[in-house]
Amino acid sequence: MATARRAGSGHVRRTFGAALVGLVTVVACREPIAPAVPAPSIMPVASACARVVSCSHAHDPPRLQNPSVCVDWWVSHGSDPEGDVACLTAATDCAGVERCLHGAGDARAAAYCAAHPGTLTACDGSDRIACGDDDVAESTRTDCAAIGATCAQVSAGGGLVSSACVSQKLCPPEVTRARCDGPGAVLSCRDGAVERVPCTDGTHCLEHAHGDGTEFAMCEGDGHVACDAVGTRCEGDRLVACEAHGHYSHSRETDCAAVGLTCSKGSAGAACVARAAQCASGPARCEGDALAFCAAGRPVKVSCPRLGFGSCDPDARGLEAGCAGMPRNIEAFGVAKEHALR
Repeated sequence: MATARRAGSGHVRRTFGAALVGLVTVVACREPIAPAVPAPSIMPVASACARVVSCSHAHDPPRLQNPSVCVDWWVSHGSDPEGDVACLTAATDCAGVERCLHGAGDARAAAYCAAHPGTLTACDGSDRIACGDDDVAESTRTDCAAIGATCAQVSAGGGLVSSACVSQKLCPPEVTRARCDGPGAVLSCRDGAVERVPCTDGTHCLEHAHGDGTEFAMCEGDGHVACDAVGTRCEGDRLVACEAHGHYSHSRETDCAAVGLTCSKGSAGAACVARAAQCASGPARCEGDALAFCAAGRPVKVSCPRLGFGSCDPDARGLEAGCAGMPRNIEAFGVAKEHALR
């Protein structure tokens, strides 16, 4: 049974994709482009973001590490947030927050990784195991046999060896590209390894070719609108965001006025903010036991103990503040269902 030892972060995230360690996979699944819809009220979102930030990891993107950025991102994505307020409100510990954001791992994979500490990837029969970097509960399992492959070790160069699904039929040596496996999945090949990524609801696989002839495939949402300059801008009270996804970028619009806000351009880019904005997005800070930050132009304070944490720690995130010490069961505080700021 082959295993690969850790050589850095190999954390598997549902939202940000899961790639074979050491292998380059040209796959990017896009979310469907939805019309602007009312976002949840700022106060519950601010509380949810405080909890997200306090449970996030150092390698997470800024929207999971900075509560101001988290609120801005959540408002701009309307009803398609990265984990919803209700799930985060009901989470009783950081493991629950992780499940809201990234989904649950596989129990069999978690048991394997717990029994083999330090393992990054491994073959368990025909199953490929990928161990969570920070939490074995996030470990995942791929049934290689289900896609017509077997689990084996592959070399990615530089002496790095990883366990992967392999198939000479699906991925002969000369094939090193991603292609569509029907309309519902992307099949990618690299160094003999094969990975099949199903497209999410509302998306379908399309194959493309660069001007230099490089071929690739990705899941694209219905109604995809391409754009060129990645960033955000205001068009009246509409926030227009050009977001990078793999080889292409797509445009997303949010009607700030529909949620009682206005679009404003700041040093960090455009965002939906309060019409009489009193603050700008920036690092969080501690004010007593409360985490203080700017939420869509409104200064807010979130009580760490009311969320089930301990005190506010000004150095929780290096140079930024966060709530510290969430217990394994915050219902002991009688606040598992509370999320509104008072």
